[in-house]
Amino acid sequence: MQRAAKIENWAKMAGGIAQVGSAIQQIQNLGSIWKNSDLSGGQKLLQTITNLAISLPMLASGFTKATTSLGLMKTMTNAEAVAAGISSTA
Repeated sequence: MQRAAKIENWAKMAGGIAQVGSAIQQIQNLGSIWKNSDLSGGQKLLQTITNLAISLPMLASGFTKATTSLGLMKTMTNAEAVAAGISSTA
């Protein structure tokens, strides 16, 4: 049962990290939008707002997933150490 929970937490953390990476890539695309001479200023602004409206929540959600999973793994590790009679200083 604990092994399944650990695997699930690792998967959630990996998913969160992947989500953060995807959001960062989308934010980096802002430079391409503003360098594109085929777009008007209004189009650039609209694409920037759309990009940020999608990428910023994804960035926040990814960080939350990754840090929550990391915290759960640390808690599980400490609980397992206590159950084994080993003191944990983490």
